[in-house]
Amino acid sequence: MSKVHITLVGGQPAPVYYVIKKLSPAKVVYICSEQTENVANAVCRHIDITDQLIIKLNPTDAGSIQKKVNELASTYQADEVTINISSGPKPWTYFFVTTFEKHQNATILYIDQNNMLWDYTRQTVTDISGTFNLLTTLSLHGNTLTQFHKLAEYDEYDYDVCRKIQKIRQFRSKDFTQLLSPADKEVQREIRDKSIPDGRYRLNSGSYVEWFRATSTSDGFARIYLADIRQEFELESPHAVELAFNSGWFEYKIARMLSRWNKQQNLFINCIFPYNANIDKNEVDIIVETGSKALFVECKTDIFRTTDIDKFKSVVKHYGGMGSMALFITESKMKSYAIEKCAEQNILHLSLKNFKNDSEAENALRRLLDSNYRTINAI
Repeated sequence: MSKVHITLVGGQPAPVYYVIKKLSPAKVVYICSEQTENVANAVCRHIDITDQLIIKLNPTDAGSIQKKVNELASTYQADEVTINISSGPKPWTYFFVTTFEKHQNATILYIDQNNMLWDYTRQTVTDISGTFNLLTTLSLHGNTLTQFHKLAEYDEYDYDVCRKIQKIRQFRSKDFTQLLSPADKEVQREIRDKSIPDGRYRLNSGSYVEWFRATSTSDGFARIYLADIRQEFELESPHAVELAFNSGWFEYKIARMLSRWNKQQNLFINCIFPYNANIDKNEVDIIVETGSKALFVECKTDIFRTTDIDKFKSVVKHYGGMGSMALFITESKMKSYAIEKCAEQNILHLSLKNFKNDSEAENALRRLLDSNYRTINAI
């Protein structure tokens, strides 16, 4: 008697992959459609099992579905068969269940978005969250992280720079945002291109910023002069340049908060994916790996366009899949229309401005994440 696993394949690879990893069967049979063959192939490439078979099946034609199911039931009648019905069209589920429930050695399985594996034949459940791996999940969706930082790369000098930038912002210089989040695309290119070692950007007002990237022998350095308040500031640390520009300091601040969440296992900052013509954005501020799912986090000091929320939702779905959590967090108070848009897109949201201090905000953040951690997203 051989252990044969039959898995129905829909648009999401994770429910297929993680059940196979848990069971380690001798053979895997993928049931896919013309549209989901690429998903089956993606999972197949990630599974280290020699005997794998992909079968294409019509998603709705009752006659052809029943015929194929009967063939499989006959072929594997002497084997121990498990059937994963988590994915695929409902007609497939109906015919596989009604046929294989008569099979003495068949077990019907379903895995939910919290990596709880349900045995519907015996009506038992097993937590297999220990099998979840963020980088594998991204790869299953055809995405690889080409660039990111780990929180451990930052030191106490980076933390000092973060706090110093927050103090500089308290002067409320009208030039600060224009300097550190410049609209000039060429300047932005220079800031983001790590092969360019240094740069300088000056406003008509006389305010300027100049920067020197960290090297193997020296820390990063940024000098900011704000003409309207006649103040000069110097920032120096391993990640001073990344922290200074485009609210990098805010992302780092939120990452530190999230690192103390008890479900956090790995934390990735400034995540860059290869460009994809089907998606507007290839950057994610923070991705948190937990035991059973990924948390994608967008950090903004303020929201000026609700399209930012739509783009973020698209990013989460494209890179992480339907089971991922999404969080939009801002420094300033979130407008009512942005809150409504987050609710519409099933995105958690938090505004630091709603709390007296960072400690209160962090406690609220943990409560928000804990209370939504087991939520099943609509598919």
